[in-house]
Amino acid sequence: MKNYQNLEKTKWPRCIVLQLSLSMSAVWGTGIFQLRIGVRRPMLTIWTQTYNDEKYIGQCIESVLKQSYPDFEYIIVDDGSTDDTWAVIEDYARKDPRIRAFHHTSRAGGIRYNLMLDTIHGEYFAVLDSDDWLERDFLAHLVGFCKTDNLDMCVCGTQSFDEATGERNILRNSDAKLSFTFAETPYYFRLIHSFLRPVWGKLIRTEVLRKADLSVFQRFMEQKYKGFDTAFTIGLFESSQRIGVLNQCLHNYRVRENSSFSAFSETRYDAYEELHEQSIKLLSRFGPISSENQEFMSMVFFNAVKDALDICIRSPLPEPEKLTYVASILGKPKVLELRKEDTGEGLELLVPYVAWFILRANTIEVHRKEFSNLLKFIQPKLLNPISDSEWDALLDAY
Repeated sequence: MKNYQNLEKTKWPRCIVLQLSLSMSAVWGTGIFQLRIGVRRPMLTIWTQTYNDEKYIGQCIESVLKQSYPDFEYIIVDDGSTDDTWAVIEDYARKDPRIRAFHHTSRAGGIRYNLMLDTIHGEYFAVLDSDDWLERDFLAHLVGFCKTDNLDMCVCGTQSFDEATGERNILRNSDAKLSFTFAETPYYFRLIHSFLRPVWGKLIRTEVLRKADLSVFQRFMEQKYKGFDTAFTIGLFESSQRIGVLNQCLHNYRVRENSSFSAFSETRYDAYEELHEQSIKLLSRFGPISSENQEFMSMVFFNAVKDALDICIRSPLPEPEKLTYVASILGKPKVLELRKEDTGEGLELLVPYVAWFILRANTIEVHRKEFSNLLKFIQPKLLNPISDSEWDALLDAY
């Protein structure tokens, strides 16, 4: 198996970038060291981490190499691919010296954070998923905005592409170009929140990465939670002094069937609850949270619960396990706590899952605890919605 390793020296003066790479592949020649010395630090670093994306990685790389803004380095990390992804990366790396490629024989999953810290040389960095691609002026427009407004983080709009249907839609964007200070976060939170969910579609000052408190992200990585990229991005946002929003869709997101993110996970709800708490703690830094932001965060959370339930119902789990999971989620303390404050929108969003449970429960044995969870969700002020004796009487009657 090919095993190309890129060995970095990171503690050189800022004016000198030294790259020492050892290639053990047949293509590059066995045991050949390559020494590349540049006279300056690149303005930008683009980071792509990939696993088994031979079908898409070429389009991703091409979109970076064809950027109208040329002053960048491109780090591509093969996270243990078992297909021909690495061969595609090698081919591009031979042709363009801006590419620095890393090959791992085993998969880590998530973001290889320590490698990112050790290898990024640019003043700003961007993350690009290996099945996504950039518009030609992505770097030019974002770095220009960062420089003119002295931004630590700059986000732009994203257009989605549904691989199954070919349909394109605006996934997120802003009506206007704007910048604000971190102290103004409560005022702009409902706008900026959706941009903080992914790590892609933005430029971030590298100094922010080095000083940020990423303890929530690190806990997500240890627990192998979904949503680690949101935990990562919110941590970076909290260390940014000035933030900009560019009202142009310059990033393209590919919607794929059977992606790893859409796979059922027992811990998905736990991750969503922790992300909710992370955002609440962020807002609490500015004093009492406004009713508008409280209601907004409740609906974000209820939509996350909906997402977890949707994935469960669509999964190949046996029907009894689906019923147990749905009832357990709707009976979670945090769900019931927010339902008590809910004006009805949360109930309206999730009541179809109560109906689904009831319809399915007609043919499968259901326990009192599961049914009680549903009743508590519908009316969370009920302390003990149905007793053992009442449950037994219902079973006898039906």
